[in-house]
Amino acid sequence: MTRSRTRAFAFWTFALQLWTVGALAVSNVFMGLSAVAALFVRFSRERRDRTPARAPLMPARLALPLGAFVLVFLASTAFSYEPRTSLGRIGELLSLLPLLLTLAVVERESQARVVVRGLMVMGALLAAFGLLQIAAGGAGVELSRRMAGPFSHYQTFAGVILLCGAFAFARLACGGSDSGWIAAAIAGTALPAIALSLNLTRGSWVALAGMVVFVLAMRRPRQLLWVAPAAIVLVLVLPPAVRDRAVSIFDLRDESNYDRLCMLDAGLRMVSERPLLGLGPGVVETRYPLYRHPTAPRDHRPHLHDSYLQLAAEYGVLALVAYAAILIASFGQTLRNYRREGGASGPRADLHLGVAAALVAYTLAAFFEDNWADTEVQKIALFVIALPFCLDSLSGSAWPNSSSS
Repeated sequence: MTRSRTRAFAFWTFALQLWTVGALAVSNVFMGLSAVAALFVRFSRERRDRTPARAPLMPARLALPLGAFVLVFLASTAFSYEPRTSLGRIGELLSLLPLLLTLAVVERESQARVVVRGLMVMGALLAAFGLLQIAAGGAGVELSRRMAGPFSHYQTFAGVILLCGAFAFARLACGGSDSGWIAAAIAGTALPAIALSLNLTRGSWVALAGMVVFVLAMRRPRQLLWVAPAAIVLVLVLPPAVRDRAVSIFDLRDESNYDRLCMLDAGLRMVSERPLLGLGPGVVETRYPLYRHPTAPRDHRPHLHDSYLQLAAEYGVLALVAYAAILIASFGQTLRNYRREGGASGPRADLHLGVAAALVAYTLAAFFEDNWADTEVQKIALFVIALPFCLDSLSGSAWPNSSSS
């Protein structure tokens, strides 16, 4: 296989590992194939390479916080309360592979668009799958039978279509002359929005609302005037089950809300006991009963339903700072790309705004769910985090720009 074909193979298997997250085993096979091909290309002895000159594989502003996160993870494992449990989680470092692969294989704007468009279509298809589950009676608009699509958990389903929908909504907000992809953006926005509303996952609602406000503020600020009236109309036309669920967000007597407050209390006590390196990877789940509030509704919790609190409790505050620095570096880079290329009128405005929208949705959802540890969601999030640096390295390159192609 020639080097150019190997590079193409690395890219397409990378794209497929994102598009098949609904079948995680298949996705992981594609990820492994992409990694092998990318390594072959990188260390090949062939000197011929027609790709335009690019920046280093990982810019320092991303490499430094990512390296710090890995080092803190290893230190937390070494000083864990339960070393055997934490050593069993060392494989979690491999979950960072999609970020490295994004930097390695996304070499052209056209490739970035292929992956993003695939995610838009995937989000629409997954949302349609979930809606069909309700129509067929396999799920319902009720807490005991929430739609999960092809995933094992309804929150994973919500997290995946939320990120896909963010790209679609940003594409829709940017407009364009390509009616085919505008139609895909409409489907990729509407179907996930409907599915999320019927999924009853309140954290995803907050993240969706925040993402919509952000995109409108960046692209169409005058339309923010319609947000409040539209929200009122939406509440009035929603099914009663959805409306009651939305109202419950502010009800501290709600058992789920109270349980989250109890998890917050337990997590903060974990952090106060081991602030720098945490209890150790995997130890929060095994030791939660020791820190559980006496009135907590549940004796056992697999995680603390908050990515930031979970990271601080398991790996320590140093890991949380490194993680926040990774997100800030990515968000800052995509805003620089957006402004440098002309803002809303730029040729890649939809890509930059899509990345920013997905990051906003992901970081907001992380306050209500441990989406960093949700493998399917994390795969897409790592692609989102890395993509701004790929687009930065392509700025001014000879490759054609075409936001509507």
